[in-house]
Amino acid sequence: MGREGRDYWEAQLSEYWDSGLTTQEYSELKELPYEITHRGIRVLQKARQDSASDSESL
Repeated sequence: MGREGRDYWEAQLSEYWDSGLTTQEYSELKELPYEITHRGIRVLQKARQDSASDSESL
């Protein structure tokens, strides 16, 4: 994911997490391919976990 792509997905996925929808429901609502939505969620969840563990070690 490029920087622009990451910013886009951060916004999309914040909305996704707030929505309470499943990945499938959200991708259908936004007319996004399920595979891309699922991959974006996994990448950003991992990035959030990595940054959370980085701040714990400070």
